[in-house]
Amino acid sequence: MRVLTRMKALYRNILEGLEELYILIRISRLHGHECKGAVRLEAGFVVFSLVKDAQEHIAEFIRYYTVLGAKSIMIVDNGSVDATVDIAESFENVTVFSTSLDFARFESTIRRSFLRRYCRNMWVLAVDVDEHFDFPRGASTTMGDFITYLNSNRYTAVTACMLDMFALEPADRAVPSSFLSRYPYLDYESIEKEPYPNGWLTRNNVVPTGVCIYKGGIRKEVLRTQHEFLLVKHPLMYIDDQIIPFTHPHYCANARIADVVCVLLHFKFTDGLAAKATRIADDSNSDPTWATEHRLYKEFFSANASLLGSHRAYKYGSVMDLANKGFLYVSPTYRAFI
Repeated sequence: MRVLTRMKALYRNILEGLEELYILIRISRLHGHECKGAVRLEAGFVVFSLVKDAQEHIAEFIRYYTVLGAKSIMIVDNGSVDATVDIAESFENVTVFSTSLDFARFESTIRRSFLRRYCRNMWVLAVDVDEHFDFPRGASTTMGDFITYLNSNRYTAVTACMLDMFALEPADRAVPSSFLSRYPYLDYESIEKEPYPNGWLTRNNVVPTGVCIYKGGIRKEVLRTQHEFLLVKHPLMYIDDQIIPFTHPHYCANARIADVVCVLLHFKFTDGLAAKATRIADDSNSDPTWATEHRLYKEFFSANASLLGSHRAYKYGSVMDLANKGFLYVSPTYRAFI
């Protein structure tokens, strides 16, 4: 039995290796410096994102993570037909890659293969272009301090809850402002908590007591669907020889999960969502699952001007505010650290 198990594992590893090689062959560099693997960043991190038609978000995404302290930002464009690539290439700290691989089929594999090739022995924030990562901090805590804490406790991955941000009234577009200024509200009471899963996608993860997963939220209520929106992710990972990033778009495996839950401010409900939903829903080439979700957005916006009137709207302050409300877990050890 043990011999058979080992043979199956070896066969699976060979297939995964061949698939990753195929993926990497199909990714080409368009702009920026060649990334160097196996570079230790003691208290630093890089940012990675797989994007398509993201011109609404890309500039602020780059500016946000530059201010947060990213040493480098790596974008893999998946066939944008708008100005995404041109905007990204205008920033000096950005390296742009391109692939035409089918997103629906290779989403997790593209991300996993890229991180293993270009980001060995680095902390990586692997986030979508409409997600802004935030972590529990004191008045002077930096991202470098946070990573120092993770290193000192030998953690290799961080859990985050996606928070769908929205506005209670239309913003004045004539006045330049950040996404958070325009969409400062969330509804955390509609988010459900469940025990951390113990399965193949999260195999061998060491998970502190108190860390859970999150589902539902305002998207489920707005769209009135039975679909379970999974709101938990592992966006910050240390890519060593043990961790398996992106076993699923939201999970990793073989990781030591940190004793603190962070957030991803998810700017889905922006001014551009209605037009985007219509475009994707009406495109016969759209992925069926993606098209179904955006068809529901299209139907919602045809009957509603916005998310006005949410009776549980909470104006985002900080991760620690949400932790102090009991929504997010932050351990006593980390509280003492900050």
